[in-house]
Amino acid sequence: FYKLIEVNSYYFYLSILYMQNSIFMLLLNCIYFIFLLIIGGLMYDKDITEKYRLTRDNCLVLVIDLQGKLLKAMFNEEDLKLNGKRLVEFADIFSIPVIFTEQNPKALGPTSENVLSASKNHDLISKVQFSAFLPELKELLKKYKRTHIIMLGVETHVCVYQTARDLISNGYNVTLISDCVGSRTEKNYLNGIDMMQKMGAVISNTETVLFDV
Repeated sequence: FYKLIEVNSYYFYLSILYMQNSIFMLLLNCIYFIFLLIIGGLMYDKDITEKYRLTRDNCLVLVIDLQGKLLKAMFNEEDLKLNGKRLVEFADIFSIPVIFTEQNPKALGPTSENVLSASKNHDLISKVQFSAFLPELKELLKKYKRTHIIMLGVETHVCVYQTARDLISNGYNVTLISDCVGSRTEKNYLNGIDMMQKMGAVISNTETVLFDV
């Protein structure tokens, strides 16, 4: 679409510069150019508002590897525990689906009881690869028919990042909870968030989501 605008602008400029077109053709080019700008504006507005718009019917909460052993190594452990519990409780109250993943639970243990116990109804996926975009998750996403994924967990620059990348490339809208994702170092945390934002994820926070949904 933007290539069309670029090409049309170029020829419109040439037609004026060299006066090779008739007045009628100049007018036609002008009308076509305005039409492209209007359509482009409508498309842009739709896209920009759609991925930011969370409702109880279009979203689910995806909790990536908030396991006790992993949490202890995170630089923002307390924020993860507090906000993780708040978000899961919130989802439970409003019947928003919650999916937990656990990275190699035999070695790294289960999800933190503080967070897991906040949800009465949830799904749990065990994994050994970093991205959680596994067949089990794909089936659950189809089952719940949700297009917006609220993501939290660890580590920001590894499992969370790779899962977000796969979700976005498969057409899902990802909202990343910046005060409920963590890494062992703040530098890696910030880098992970930056990469996901550039890929198209919405960078939000716990309170914004709680008041918005």
